[in-house]
Amino acid sequence: MARNLKQMKKHIADAEAYVDVVWKEEEAIPSIAGCALYMGVPQRTLRKWMDRSDANSWEPFPKLRDQLLAAQEVTLLTNGLRGTYTPTITKLVLHQHGYSDKMENDLTSSDGSMSKPDKILVVGKSCSDGNGDN
Repeated sequence: MARNLKQMKKHIADAEAYVDVVWKEEEAIPSIAGCALYMGVPQRTLRKWMDRSDANSWEPFPKLRDQLLAAQEVTLLTNGLRGTYTPTITKLVLHQHGYSDKMENDLTSSDGSMSKPDKILVVGKSCSDGNGDN
């Protein structure tokens, strides 16, 4: 058990180093995959440790995941706006953070039959005098 605890402390130190320093020196954006590679553990194992709802999660890992994902989001936003990263990659990864590309369609027809009306008339009884004449 002591060996496992010692190994886990090394994994925690490696994950903290990755989140704080390593990704900035070696990668374009931080990622759980990059952290797992740096730590030398399977990505699935690291994701399990980082999952708050999992009974096998280790205390510092959910916090490290939050820091890693926040750094990823800020890095993508900053470099995407500066034009350092391509819009396609930026949009793809930011989608994982809840961002979406919203498009509005203004439908018109080539013959003009779907143009906006000039005037809209509302026909019905008025509440003010009860006879419907205004």
